[in-house]
Amino acid sequence: MRYFLIFALLLWQSSVWALQVEPMVTEFTPTGQASQKNMRIVNTNEAPLTLEISAHDLTLDANSKEILTANEDDFLILPMTVTLAPGAAQTVVVRYIGEPLLKESKAYRINIDQVNVASAQTEDVSSVGMLISFRTLYNVVPQNTKEDVRLLSKGQQGDKWVLTFENSGDRYSRLIASQWQLDDGKQQVVLQGMSLSQAIDGSFLPPHSQRKVIFTPPAGFDINSTQLTFSTTK
Repeated sequence: MRYFLIFALLLWQSSVWALQVEPMVTEFTPTGQASQKNMRIVNTNEAPLTLEISAHDLTLDANSKEILTANEDDFLILPMTVTLAPGAAQTVVVRYIGEPLLKESKAYRINIDQVNVASAQTEDVSSVGMLISFRTLYNVVPQNTKEDVRLLSKGQQGDKWVLTFENSGDRYSRLIASQWQLDDGKQQVVLQGMSLSQAIDGSFLPPHSQRKVIFTPPAGFDINSTQLTFSTTK
């Protein structure tokens, strides 16, 4: 018996391996029309897939690692289990039904996980070859909230920089959506979009939290002589 476990942890776009999931990143409001969104799942695999959809609280530990905690109370998901033939699509309704008077944004992963199902010719479900797991990033954001991000410290780890950021605002931040400028007095480089995405490891920053980000600087920049400034989109 062999297992092949594939995790598709994509935040910006859907994987082409076996599923397309849209949206991978989105925002809800605690109440009103925007408290409900549709998720579209397409099976691009050559075999049928049975999938379970579940919600999880997303937090960060002291080492900036994600902690996911199952939460069956804050979202109504219909249907929670789908079976898709090759090429078939399914619309899943995701509605936030949690605390309506949030004081700050709250983050969730909505997971789409393949379920092992034994076929008529299979006595042991563990012989199914591939397991697929998608994790979306869904944020519930009250009105009149905003991020407030600053760079606390810079350190070096080999040829990488270790940057510590703090978000003292009441809205989440995604550093990947900001613009970074490096200036050492001799040259300037602006990183944003794909160039920034490829340069940093770690982007999501909840309200009132800190996280360490591993940054691969462009060639020729020294951490001691480079000024790093950034601007956020919200």
